[in-house]
Amino acid sequence: MSDREGTRVLYVDPDEGARRRARAKLGVAGVEVRTAATVKDGLGGIRPAGVDCVVSECRLADGEAMDLFRGIRQIAPNVPVVLFTDDADAVAAAGDAVPCVRKSDGYDRLVRRIAERVAAEPSGLGDPAAISEATKERAMDEAPVGITVADPSLPDNPLVYVNRAFEDITGYTADESLGRNCRFLQGERTDEDAVAEIAAAVDAEEPVSVELLNYRRDGTPFWTRLDVAPIDDESGEVVYYVGFQTDVSERKRAEREAERERANLEHLVERIQGLLRDVTNSIVRAESRREMEREVCRRLAAVDGYVGAWIGQPDLSRERLVSRTSAGETAAALGELTVRLDGDDPAARAAADGSIQVGDPSDDPVHAAWSDAGSATPSAVASVPLEYGESLYGALNVYAADADAFDERESVVLEALGRAIAAAIARFAAADCRLEYQGGVLRSNGQWLAFFEATDADPDRLLDAAADRPDIDEATCLTADGTGGVFEFAVADPAFVRSLADNGARTRTLTVGPEGRAHLQVDVPHRESARDVFDALSAMYDGTELIATRESSRPARTDREFRSTVENRLTEQQRIALEKAYHGGFFEWPHAVSGEELAASMGISRSTFHQHLRAAERKLVAELFDGWNSN
Repeated sequence: MSDREGTRVLYVDPDEGARRRARAKLGVAGVEVRTAATVKDGLGGIRPAGVDCVVSECRLADGEAMDLFRGIRQIAPNVPVVLFTDDADAVAAAGDAVPCVRKSDGYDRLVRRIAERVAAEPSGLGDPAAISEATKERAMDEAPVGITVADPSLPDNPLVYVNRAFEDITGYTADESLGRNCRFLQGERTDEDAVAEIAAAVDAEEPVSVELLNYRRDGTPFWTRLDVAPIDDESGEVVYYVGFQTDVSERKRAEREAERERANLEHLVERIQGLLRDVTNSIVRAESRREMEREVCRRLAAVDGYVGAWIGQPDLSRERLVSRTSAGETAAALGELTVRLDGDDPAARAAADGSIQVGDPSDDPVHAAWSDAGSATPSAVASVPLEYGESLYGALNVYAADADAFDERESVVLEALGRAIAAAIARFAAADCRLEYQGGVLRSNGQWLAFFEATDADPDRLLDAAADRPDIDEATCLTADGTGGVFEFAVADPAFVRSLADNGARTRTLTVGPEGRAHLQVDVPHRESARDVFDALSAMYDGTELIATRESSRPARTDREFRSTVENRLTEQQRIALEKAYHGGFFEWPHAVSGEELAASMGISRSTFHQHLRAAERKLVAELFDGWNSN
């Protein structure tokens, strides 16, 4: 161990127990160990002629081992380093750049690696006399970062050394800098808190790192990262402070630009959320396409900076875009507009290209409408196609007083609005069908599963329309043909269904026509319940009308009547198949008897048996649910 005697190691690890073990284990091998827990303390522990090797865990309290190693390269570039960790990712990332020893390999392996590294770096701080003073000074002079040395033994800690990079960064020559405290670089915008942090660290003889705004000789400001560390003599007395200045102005500029971009994006998000919220509310509350379009235009015309809006619909027979509704300073004139679809104005281009068009409205038909109305003409127009799927429903046209109003971000907002409006139009178009209630289940979580048969409906468009409804959690097409099908709707918090259930009402029929009006027929247990049901529905839906009431003394169907009805609907073979399957255990899992065995017992084929059984099941379930929904 004689080659290890007196070897000085700085061991850096955030775990206090690990630091104690390192001192004990390496001390047995004759290694002199100092410890630190952080990158900051580790860099402060590097002293000239004071350490032969640095050993570090990969993750430290204030950074990574690689941060520590990079700092060491600046302060003492020839001090060897070793990564001591069981973190496989860190070992893989280090590769060949940094020697590694796994903690699980033990301290004997670490001691050998330290000896190898110290022996391989004879010119390191383990043998400081091997580097001439001239070589050290040249290395400092040629370093790519600004280096300064201050002497605390002199009044006001003056600079006694600056390198060339410092001169290049600050514009001050060495003659202009030496003998002065480095605060001469500070100015009116230099952060006083950062300056105070440096002063406190110097007073405490501790290393410090800050970023602050300094000023060059010509008065231009620049951002610098300043790392200051004390240098001790053999007795531990601080004899110098070394400072490293890195110009981080470009990074700061990039951060400011990123902050401006973030602020712009926040503004965009707020505008999108505000406009989409208003338009979405208009869409949800509207009972017709025309009402929705009218409210959308009104809200857009009220936006600060906008002066008008109109929505046009293609009139294919005349090959024109015809105004459906408008709002703004010249709403009356806008309402009479027509635009040729083969023209070159923004609305025509938007309809033809399927993309937003922004331009000068001077050639737009609206220009004449504004002039005729005696109003100030707009300076910009944005035309947004209203497309949903393969269908073009028209174009939304918005006018602004500012020529630069419709920048890229504003266009994103309008495109989003256009998609929302087009989806709503498609929903209204899809709603032109008839829905007839087939039955439903009110689940324990409050959700209502309702089954409707749709006629005169495109299944895909009906599902799309249901997806746009905030009160419908899910819509599923169970069966479909060319003119409709059976659909299941999962409705969240159906207040009217709960109201019916609370009053003991049972739905007999519920039909929704193309005009959007619903016709509901229910059975209630007594006259008072009928009034309660009507009052509850009237409170929830404006325009609710009571068409008729009828009293009935029909008793509830008994179990005997239900059984008799089912038996009358079943054929003899169907009933036999059902009885054999039930009593034989066919409906259990696993089957107690197979379909083939039951078929053989009836003297029929397996396929014929299943036909009888399936027909019996269908009649039984139909009687159950049809009777349930009608009673």
